[in-house]
Amino acid sequence: MCHGVKLNMNNSSALVTVAMLSALLNQRQTEYLDLISPFVLSLLPKIKGQKVNKEVIISGLKDKFGFEELPIHVLNKILNRSAKASAGYLKIQNHEFFVEKPYDSDRFEANQKAISNAQNEVIQKLQQYLQENAKFKEVTKEKARELLIAFLEKSGLAFVNGMRELKLLTPKDYDLFHVARFVLQEYEAKSDVFSKIEEVVRGFFIYKSIYYFSTAQKVTLNSKLKGTTFYLDTRLLIEALGYNTQEGKKAANELIKLVHSSGGNVRTFSHLKDEVAGILTKYARDYYSRPSMRLEYFDVNEYDEVNIMRLRGKLEESLSRIGIAIDTAKSLSSFGAQTLQDIKANELTAKLQETQGALAQTTRIDNDVLSVASIFNARNGYDCYSIENCKAVLVTSNRSFTQAVNLLYKESSRGAVSLVIDDLDITALLWLRSWDKKSNVPTDILLENAYAACQPSADLMEAFTRSVERLKKEDQITDEEALLLRTQMAPRNDLINLTQNDASQVTDSMVIKIKNNYASALSAQQKRTIDSITQELADEKNKKFSAIEKAEKTAGVASEKLLIGLKVAYWVLAIALVIIGVIPIILSTVSLNWVFALKVVSVLFGALGIIDNIRSRNGWVYRQLTKIKVRRFERLYQKELETINQYFG
Repeated sequence: MCHGVKLNMNNSSALVTVAMLSALLNQRQTEYLDLISPFVLSLLPKIKGQKVNKEVIISGLKDKFGFEELPIHVLNKILNRSAKASAGYLKIQNHEFFVEKPYDSDRFEANQKAISNAQNEVIQKLQQYLQENAKFKEVTKEKARELLIAFLEKSGLAFVNGMRELKLLTPKDYDLFHVARFVLQEYEAKSDVFSKIEEVVRGFFIYKSIYYFSTAQKVTLNSKLKGTTFYLDTRLLIEALGYNTQEGKKAANELIKLVHSSGGNVRTFSHLKDEVAGILTKYARDYYSRPSMRLEYFDVNEYDEVNIMRLRGKLEESLSRIGIAIDTAKSLSSFGAQTLQDIKANELTAKLQETQGALAQTTRIDNDVLSVASIFNARNGYDCYSIENCKAVLVTSNRSFTQAVNLLYKESSRGAVSLVIDDLDITALLWLRSWDKKSNVPTDILLENAYAACQPSADLMEAFTRSVERLKKEDQITDEEALLLRTQMAPRNDLINLTQNDASQVTDSMVIKIKNNYASALSAQQKRTIDSITQELADEKNKKFSAIEKAEKTAGVASEKLLIGLKVAYWVLAIALVIIGVIPIILSTVSLNWVFALKVVSVLFGALGIIDNIRSRNGWVYRQLTKIKVRRFERLYQKELETINQYFG
C-alpha cells in the first residue's frame, strides 16, 4: 500500500512533473495539497453533473504525470477541498463527488507543454554533450534522460527515504562523471539549460517535502520545529567544518542554519566527534590512504601532519564555533538488553555490513549502531510522528545507512519518523518553509554533488594504485615517484581527465604517462619559479639602483643648496662689515663742503679696496665652503642609504 505521494521515475513525464511542482510553488501555493490539486483537477470529467471516478483519477495521475498510486486519503482531501472551495468545481451527493463546474485546464496544460519543451531541451543538450565527449557516440534521448535521472538518484535528489523505484541501467561512475561535467559546464556558462536543471532540482526538493506532508510526518509548509534535536553524522561534520569542498561546506552550514532558524537544535555525539578525530589522524599519518578519504581542502592546501593534528586538537572548539554541540553517548554495551532488542542491534549490524560492503570498517558500523541506539534512547519511548515534535533524529549523508535503517524498521515503525534521516530530506523540508527568501540551497546541493561526481571514484583509485605498485615492484618507477603519484593532486587530476573516471581505462602505460606529465609539470613549474625569482631579484636590483640614484641626487641637491646659502651669507657678511666700517667714518666728519665730499670719495675707494681684497681671498673661502658642502652631502647620502638598506633588507 502506498502511504505517501511518490513519483515513478520510469514515467517519461516524471521530470516534467517535478519541474511543474517548482513552478506551482512559485505561484505561492500555501499547502502541499495546493501543489497536487492542479494535477487532480486537470483529470476531472469535463461535463457538468458527471460522477468523479477516483480509480480513473489515480490511474490518470500515474500514467500522465508519474504519481505512483496516489494515496486515497490524499485524493479525498483534495476532492473535499475542491467541493468546499469558492471556485465550486465539485459537489458532494451521497458521499460521491460530481462535477459542478468543469475545470478549465487550458492554462495548466499550456504550462505543462512549456515545461515539457524546456526539459526536452535539457535532454537534447545532454545527448549532444555525451555524443561529443563520452566514449559511446550513439546515445538516444531516452538513454540521456535515464542518465540524468541516475545522476540525480545517486546524488540523493530524486527519491525519498531510501525508496528505489527506478528500474534503469546500473549507472557507472563513468556515466555519472559525464552528466556531472555537463551540469558544471552549463553552470559555468550560466546558460538557460542550467536554469532548467535547477527547476527540476527545486521540484525534487518540493516532492520530498510533499512525501513527508502526505504521510503526516510534517504538519504544514510553515510549521516550526519544537525543540527537535538533529544529530549530525560523521561525514556531515567533516563537510560542515570545511575539510572537504567549499560546496559541501556551504550545503552543510545551510542545513545547520535552517534547523536553527526553524526552532531546532544541532548536536552530535562524542563517538562521532572521535570518529572525525580518527579520520584526521589517519590522514595525517597514512599518506597512501589520503586520495580515498575525501578531504579535498587538505589535499589542495597541502596540509602536513603538524597542521592536521593541530586541527584535531581543537575539534570541539571548531564544532562549537559553527553551532554544533556535543553530547556524550553511552557505550553500546551499557545499553540494556531490551533497548538492544528494540533496535534489533544484531540485525542492524548485519544489514549495515550487507549494504556498506565487505570493505566497511567494523568500528564505523559499530558507531552507526551506537548512533541509532543513542537516538532511540534520547526519544525515551516517545513516539515521534512528526518532524516538528520529534525529540531526536540522526541526520546522515550515507544513503546506504539510511536505507538499511528504513528497511529494517519499516514494519515496526507504524508511520513514526525514522531514527535516521537523509540530510537532503530534512534540508528539503526546512528549505520549503523559507523558499520565498530565494534560497539557493537546491542549487548548492546540485553543484556539491556534481563536483563530487567529478572526483576519482574508489574503483578508479584502486586500479591506479594497483598499477603504481606493480610498476614500483618492476623498478619502472621509484618509491618516491610512487608516493607522489598516490598522494599529489596533479596526478589525480590527470588520471581523471585521461580515464574520464572509467577504471577499465587504467593501464601501466597510462600511469607512466601520468608520471612523465607530472615530472614535466614540476620542471616547468621549477623553471617558472626560477624565472620568477630571477626577475624579482632583477627588479629588486633595479629598484635599489634607482633608489641609490635618487638618494645621490637628493643629497647633491641638498648640499648644493647649502653651498649657495653659505656663499650668500659670506658676501652679505663681508658687505655688512664694510658698511659698518664706512658709515661711522662718514658720520664723524659730516660737514657739507668740498673737503667732506673728498673724504667720502676717499672712503669709498678704500671700501672698494677692502672688497677687492676679500675677493682675492675667495679661493680659500670657497674651498672651505666646498668642504662643508661635501661633508653635508656625505651625511645625507649615508642616511638615505641606511633607509634603502632597511627597506630592501
